[in-house]
Amino acid sequence: KKQTFKNERKLLAISLSLLLLQLFQPEQHGGLIFTSPRAVEAVKMCLEDDERREEWNNDIKDKWNAKSIYVVGKATAALGEGTDKYRGGNKQVIE
Repeated sequence: KKQTFKNERKLLAISLSLLLLQLFQPEQHGGLIFTSPRAVEAVKMCLEDDERREEWNNDIKDKWNAKSIYVVGKATAALGEGTDKYRGGNKQVIE
């Protein structure tokens, strides 16, 4: 079980690294779609580091604010409420 846990943590670290790369390249994307509460949590995890969050707030976030952001379901939308330091501006809920 310890080996499985280590493999899962490695996979999570790789996945978050790939997500982080995409989050910091908004010019490569037309918008964001959060399909689950886990997707919102993953973005929050990517922005936990103070230096990354500062870069996000100072430069990257405004680029995402110019794009559409969709969330699927009310539970997913609720996770984004009140977290303006993480999410962009044009959020729409898809039910």
